Amino acid sequence: MKMYLGSINDQVWDVTESDYAVIDPTNLTNQDKTNKQCNTIALNTIYNAIDYKVFEQIKDCERASEVWKRLEETNDGTPAVKSAKLYILKDKSDEEEEYTKEELMDMLEQVHTCFEMKKKECKEFSKKVKSLEQSFDELNASHESLMEDHEELGKSHTKLEKAHSSILEQVKKEEAKKKQKMLAYEPAKRISAKKALEHPYFNGVNKEVY
Repeated sequence: MKMYLGSINDQVWDVTESDYAVIDPTNLTNQDKTNKQCNTIALNTIYNAIDYKVFEQIKDCERASEVWKRLEETNDGTPAVKSAKLYILKDKSDEEEEYTKEELMDMLEQVHTCFEMKKKECKEFSKKVKSLEQSFDELNASHESLMEDHEELGKSHTKLEKAHSSILEQVKKEEAKKKQKMLAYEPAKRISAKKALEHPYFNGVNKEVY
């Protein structure tokens, strides 16, 4: 990594190894600007050469020199950047991340846990669907029963209408006969008023008055 940083620019490695100082941040000199640019290049190079776990240890550093020092400290004096894979030399589509057995087991456990949770959710959802299907079947059965009852009521209503019509027709015939007897020209064929009052048509009449 040291050689790679130096190959970019000698000053890039200088700011990484020895840091740099800015006397007046509000009035940067050309050298200050160059140092800042080299610091940015060095940080970007290091970030692209380490994995996310190492990045978590250095993400709060603003200077490349701070990053380099912390990497050496956290790796017992062994420059971590030396053993880091230079992912910047590969296309990102070709990058491969290596995991330890423990990490793989942990990820597998997480996947299994997630799978079990989703499996449980699917079972609960399936139960709800079955319950809704049962409710729908019950409603459908009730609807069919109501339709049958409605059909029976329709038939009964038709029978009642026929019976009512028949009764009315019979009453009309009886009335006609009674009127004919009451209006008969010959006295012998004409019924008396008392006899006429016996007809059901006059049931509501107070017969004592007559």
